[in-house]
Amino acid sequence: MNVKDVRTEPYLMANVGQRNLAKSVLTIAVVILRRLCRRKTNMSNPGPMLQNIESMINKMFRHTVMPRYRYWQFRNHVFGWNTEPTSNGKFCAFIYRVTKRSWKLVRKVEFGRRKIAKARALKWYQQRKAKWEAKRKVIEG
Repeated sequence: MNVKDVRTEPYLMANVGQRNLAKSVLTIAVVILRRLCRRKTNMSNPGPMLQNIESMINKMFRHTVMPRYRYWQFRNHVFGWNTEPTSNGKFCAFIYRVTKRSWKLVRKVEFGRRKIAKARALKWYQQRKAKWEAKRKVIEG
């Protein structure tokens, strides 16, 4: 049983063209500048202002960072779980069906603990494998 570890990188805007990304960045910059002007920050000391900008950007994109996950693959299905909590603090067990071009989500269940999510993904994987082996024995036998 081979477990695959996948590390995902934080993408600000996934699957967005360069033109749309530029518009989004400009919109964000305008929002930040408006908020700073409303607060009437002291421009002689830019340190706190830069910290405010960084914290605002982090708040805006907190939900777009994807947690890392691991999975087992059996034929055209992937049974996985998160190794880091999602934005709501939960861990997920999930099943994806692998097609030629993408992965389609079949099932997703959230849990409070990573250990339980991993156990559920393993249970689904073993059930799928046993079902396929039984079907193969009937066909061969």
